[in-house]
Amino acid sequence: MLNLLESNSPPSVRRIATEMRLIGWTGFWLQMFFGFIPISFAISFLFIPRNPNKLGGSGSVAFFFGYASLIALIFTLYWCFRYTRIGQRLPNPDIRPSRVEVIRTLSIGLLVNLAGMIFAVIVAMYQVNNLLVKLLSLPQGSSTIFTPTQGAAVMARVPITPLQMMGLQAVISAIAAQIIGLIVSLWLLHRVNQRPAMEIKENYDNE
Repeated sequence: MLNLLESNSPPSVRRIATEMRLIGWTGFWLQMFFGFIPISFAISFLFIPRNPNKLGGSGSVAFFFGYASLIALIFTLYWCFRYTRIGQRLPNPDIRPSRVEVIRTLSIGLLVNLAGMIFAVIVAMYQVNNLLVKLLSLPQGSSTIFTPTQGAAVMARVPITPLQMMGLQAVISAIAAQIIGLIVSLWLLHRVNQRPAMEIKENYDNE
């Protein structure tokens, strides 16, 4: 049996409320999945000190944009969860947010995801550039493999380490998570602004 509040709501409001709950939860869990690697990587650096020179591209610029992207990712995780709460409030006329408030919330999510993605792309370009410079600095025909079984390293310093590749993987995962958040916010913003959803506009404008 339908809830009385839902049965009194305009059809477009119920559809948008359902989409906000469904897409909000989908975006939240997908962002959580892709964000696990960068968040874990960042936490390990907070509690396990390492030599920054081993990271290849982890200077002050990369650290600034890297943690800015991480903060944006954590914020957008919460923002996707907030979409689900708005979806729960929409069918109830007594606690329904205004249309302006819904659009403002979606716009904030859109902008923060876009900013986080730009920060992560800057870090990725910085890291790839550092790795490329190291590879180009190697002599022709030199090896990058360390072979302790031979009693000595082929090179005194390995230019690319597993830690550097983990850092690059974390940045790529952060970009993927921000893209998901961007798609979620864009789709919901499009749905709220659609012409067929005039019932929700009229209902909001009367509040």
